[in-house]
Amino acid sequence: MTIYGNNFGNVKGSGTVYFKNADDGGATYIPLNHFDIPDSNWTNTKITFNVPSIIDSFPQVLDTTQWTHPCPGSGIFYVQTNSGQKAYSNNIPDSIVTFPYAIINTIANIASWSPPYRKLRCDIANQDNLGGYVFHFDSTAILNIDTMFVPCILYAKKDWRCSTSIPYDSIGANVVGTNFNNYPYLSTIFTVPMFPGNPYTLAETQPNIQYCVTATDTIPFFFSIKIAFLNDPSIIPQLNGFKWQCDTLLTDSIKPLKLDFLGTSIHEFGHGNVLKHVNQKNQVMYYTGGYGPIPPNLRRQIVTDDQNGGRNVVIKSASDFWLPCGTLTYGSTIPALHCTASGSFITEINPNVISFKVYPNPVSNDLLNIEYELKQDAPVNFIILDNMGKEVYKINENQTSGKHLDKMNLQSLSIGLYYLEVIINNKGDTQPIIKVR
Repeated sequence: MTIYGNNFGNVKGSGTVYFKNADDGGATYIPLNHFDIPDSNWTNTKITFNVPSIIDSFPQVLDTTQWTHPCPGSGIFYVQTNSGQKAYSNNIPDSIVTFPYAIINTIANIASWSPPYRKLRCDIANQDNLGGYVFHFDSTAILNIDTMFVPCILYAKKDWRCSTSIPYDSIGANVVGTNFNNYPYLSTIFTVPMFPGNPYTLAETQPNIQYCVTATDTIPFFFSIKIAFLNDPSIIPQLNGFKWQCDTLLTDSIKPLKLDFLGTSIHEFGHGNVLKHVNQKNQVMYYTGGYGPIPPNLRRQIVTDDQNGGRNVVIKSASDFWLPCGTLTYGSTIPALHCTASGSFITEINPNVISFKVYPNPVSNDLLNIEYELKQDAPVNFIILDNMGKEVYKINENQTSGKHLDKMNLQSLSIGLYYLEVIINNKGDTQPIIKVR
């Protein structure tokens, strides 16, 4: 981010930039840490810096607990100079900043590293040898008296998988007695009677963050993801009488004295997709829950900004170099090929297709293989679209029944996210393809 103006002073000193706090909906301002703006990037007329998703200027004790620090949000910001003068952006046209999404950073404050203090953006990782994560329900969630409790959570998990291709792969065996401190290697979902130290919290997501250190990079990543929900919201004094409303019909209203459990579930799985809070009240990553009454058109759902943020995380995680960290992860994230996590996407909708497989994905050697088997003769169309929907490669052919293997040479395509559109006998679907270096 670059801020242009006058009289900022030629010496940064104690000067900094204050942003609206996305962890309270913009009610307060929070200052960047001294380290966030290099001294050389502060001049009398220009200030340049990367906006972090965590601000650790207070408390003053530096630590690596990234979720305890606030996140800068959209809105008015201001510059405070070394001499204490303040200049607010609302005095300048078009200078109200907008952050459409925030990707979680962590603080690397390790003396042996160079430099010893850094903020690094987090990745997801291949923790289940399928490309991502298997979640385990604790008995407290399975035995919840509301029969829609688990279906809401499954809907939220699938919603992010379908929207951003994050490999929330499947549900594993149930566990017992989960909390944030045990089962460190498992991604778990559980409920609590209250959150100690956080009496106003409805739900919380805590990743177990590990570091993959290579010769050229340091990658913090979510080793596992724990999500907890409050059993009874009415224990919070301000929510006396409120209960969860668990439904998967976004066409229904949230009733008075009800809290949108589906919206809360989608929000928490968004944190698992490495996203922090934003100040846009209509977005699912806004910091508060959804309190009824809420009409259907105002219920929070995943929107384009959320998709873009989540896909950004998936693309980077798939393209990062994980080979030195084989003891921590099975390797690169493999983006979800389809929404259901239950086999090939095209076989679910096309009875003429016996089997269908696309590999490797991510594509690292320029060659994409499409292996499939047909029950009968059929026209086959494979089309590669870029992230803007522009056609960049296609195969059109009439195939006979039986097994086939087509190869697509993607050497001419840049690194990034693409979509493979598959149409067989006039029935089709689309799956994401990522090309990496």
